[in-house]
Amino acid sequence: MKVQNRDELTHQLIARAQEDAVFKKTLLSDPKSALNDLFGMTIDESTDITVLEETPTKRYIVIPADIEIPEDEELSDEALEMVAGGMANCKFPGM
Repeated sequence: MKVQNRDELTHQLIARAQEDAVFKKTLLSDPKSALNDLFGMTIDESTDITVLEETPTKRYIVIPADIEIPEDEELSDEALEMVAGGMANCKFPGM
């Protein structure tokens, strides 16, 4: 299953977690395994992934990492597509 952007990945993860309690438990305790199970992704060991479950009284805001591009360097077509698709440097290693 190919994921096009971060929003699509998030939507599919949430939908699966709402339908499947076992998957949700795995997603919360071992996100890399859950991503591998659902999307066939292998996440590099150096990448840390945290999944948080909101409650009626607790919400989370995620601030994406800054992208630093040297002034004399242009984005590749792939990088431009990622930004246009909402990924903005959120590609997981190994994808």
